[in-house]
Amino acid sequence: MVNIIREADKFVFVHIPKCGGSSIAIGLTAALDPPLPGEIRYTGLKLDTREGLGTYMDAHKPLWMLRDYFPDELAAYRNCACFAVARDPFKRFISAVQQHIREFGNSNIAEMSDAEVNQTLDHIMDHITTHRDNVGGEYVHFIPQYDYVFLDGERIVEHVYPLENLDAMATHIATVIKRFGKPLRKVMPSGLYWSVKSFVIKSMTKYLPDNSLDALHSDRVRAFVKEYYANDTWLYDEARQMIASQTAQAS
Repeated sequence: MVNIIREADKFVFVHIPKCGGSSIAIGLTAALDPPLPGEIRYTGLKLDTREGLGTYMDAHKPLWMLRDYFPDELAAYRNCACFAVARDPFKRFISAVQQHIREFGNSNIAEMSDAEVNQTLDHIMDHITTHRDNVGGEYVHFIPQYDYVFLDGERIVEHVYPLENLDAMATHIATVIKRFGKPLRKVMPSGLYWSVKSFVIKSMTKYLPDNSLDALHSDRVRAFVKEYYANDTWLYDEARQMIASQTAQAS
């Protein structure tokens, strides 16, 4: 994962968790190496702690956190062209659940019983609802995508691309960055990459027990995601509509 603040080029890449950032990071860091003086890059999964804030991850700080605890970074965002990637909220939530179980529950969802999966889902949904203002570092992957783009109703991150259209984002970033270590389009994952990766992931889920799939895709989980991440659905749809509009204009 990577979150990049490159004020020399007026460029920021905001890594929204569970939106394909790990693969994007490989391409971006390769293209932008070596870092320029003063450039900020946050990488890794390390949990940090700050008085008054609790646990958090440097690479995944939402805008309200920048406002309250890291104002210099928020000022940099306001002074730069900010880019981010959005993902279908339901797919993102399912991916976040599996990663949370693996990283913070030290478990494998494929080995969990139906009762254990549902109990974990109940705990996650209750926690992020009860602690909506600050879910804590252990639940960073559940922070709404909207919180990385908007602050108190103001849009801070202007350029949001859907995960399926990284090609278009790479083209746009290439007009902003003045110096590349390697050609960006050769190192950034393409739409074809994500088509293949989605197929592989879909194939892998067949090996999950039926109880895991049933619990993750249940009506109650879908209803929760629809309500809790309503703004994310709007954000993702807006990003897709932007691409559709650009495609129509080009044809």
